Amino acid sequence: MFVKKIMKTTINLFTSIALLLATINSTAQNRVSIDNETSTLNWTGKKVLGEHTGTIKLANSFIVLDEKGVKNGEINIEMTSITNTDMEGEWSDKLVGHLKSADFFDTEKHPNATFTINEVIHKSETLHLASGILTIKGISNPLSFPIQIKNTDSMMEITGLAEVDRTLYDVKYGSASFFDSLGDKAINNLFELNFDLKVKRK
Repeated sequence: MFVKKIMKTTINLFTSIALLLATINSTAQNRVSIDNETSTLNWTGKKVLGEHTGTIKLANSFIVLDEKGVKNGEINIEMTSITNTDMEGEWSDKLVGHLKSADFFDTEKHPNATFTINEVIHKSETLHLASGILTIKGISNPLSFPIQIKNTDSMMEITGLAEVDRTLYDVKYGSASFFDSLGDKAINNLFELNFDLKVKRK
């Protein structure tokens, strides 16, 4: 009786280990890298008298797929790579320098931002809702936005636009919510991240 109990416990242990390994294997097989070279992330910041635009690079980003499509993932953003695209020369350099400073994203102390995708709700064949946690300057907040997914034989393309309230991440410079008498120098609290992510199929 004692021997049978030990054998049963051992079998259960091996079964649990096998199931765990199978789960790990399945997750690893379904994890696919986002192509940093062909993917794009564009930003738009608006103010009373106009707007500015630019780009930011991605690094080591991935998604996890299941039978429904995209399940979760992680988008890593290199804040030190931020550029400006609506101006040139000295004015563009000044703007980029200011965005990298402590007034805005303080990229020397916080070189990276991350969006961790926790869930994707599939509303239709192409329209989906991504929800997760956005971390900027070491501060994390929940964020949800619609995405579109297109599939071809060689590529999966994920596109969308997210609106981010910068003040939630201690980026308050030029915000009329925190400073009085800014007039036409006020900068909108919300900025846009417009992304086009490419995943190559093997």
